[in-house]
Amino acid sequence: MATPTLTFEQSLSLTRLSPTTFRPLHPQWTWPNSTVVPGGCLMSMAAHAAYQTLPADPAYALDNLHCQFLSGSNPDEPYTITIQPLTDGKRFRVRSAVVTQAGRNIVSVTMAFINASPWKGPSMRHSVPRVGKERVREITIDDLERGRTVRGGYMKFQRLPLVHRDPREVHTSVKPVVAHIIGPMQAETGTIPHVLGLLNLSDYHVLAAPSDLHGYTLGLPAIGDASGKPTEAMASMFTSLNHTVHIHSYDFRADELMYVEVTSPWTGDGRGMANSRIFNQKGDLIASCVQETYHVLKPGQKSLFESKL
Repeated sequence: MATPTLTFEQSLSLTRLSPTTFRPLHPQWTWPNSTVVPGGCLMSMAAHAAYQTLPADPAYALDNLHCQFLSGSNPDEPYTITIQPLTDGKRFRVRSAVVTQAGRNIVSVTMAFINASPWKGPSMRHSVPRVGKERVREITIDDLERGRTVRGGYMKFQRLPLVHRDPREVHTSVKPVVAHIIGPMQAETGTIPHVLGLLNLSDYHVLAAPSDLHGYTLGLPAIGDASGKPTEAMASMFTSLNHTVHIHSYDFRADELMYVEVTSPWTGDGRGMANSRIFNQKGDLIASCVQETYHVLKPGQKSLFESKL
């Protein structure tokens, strides 16, 4: 295991080429044994660039982000992030971002920012609680430990046991994960670096949720297995098609444990939907995400759940 040479906050540094064009200052981390830069990293870069085009007074906070993953990337080629202002309203400002590399579009992102001034009028209020009851004080089996390099990743993840109702149904089962950015982060709670950290975390282990909840393994060690022994890769290909994040609260620190609960309402024709809810340490819902996934199962594979019946 290597130690990243930069902190998460330092890894976000951008060079401004023009008022609306930016370039990351540092090379990006990739998945182990891959040249693929994680979607969370790309979303964080795009949002960080978009923040630079907003006024400082009044301050604006990221409300939602939608990302289309268009093409694979090369971590050794420079990225260019181009921001286009779409609307500049009093309450909301919307930006689009296109991340390009060697003339190819890598991702397309649309972001809405909300005026951070406190809401003064009447408002409806409710929030869903966590489904899982398990609490952990620290991450003891970090899925990214063996793939960490001097370039990153800057986060830790641990998968917890799946939560099933009786009778077990895919659409009622929950995949829980705990995660945090490696800290300590210098920024104050709820500020831009923590929001970017949330984006960075929001994309991991969501992709595997439909297959996990159906009982198909993708090569990761079994949940709770600290040996690192890989399971069978039952899919010949799997990738994220798009990812959406809605932020509800800024009362969190990205370097503190966050609980992610992922469900899947539908799968079919090689695609799957993954809905995730992210909670802070106190159990408050801080963000909701939706991801569309693409899986190509190898012929003849059978669900692990089916074999246990």
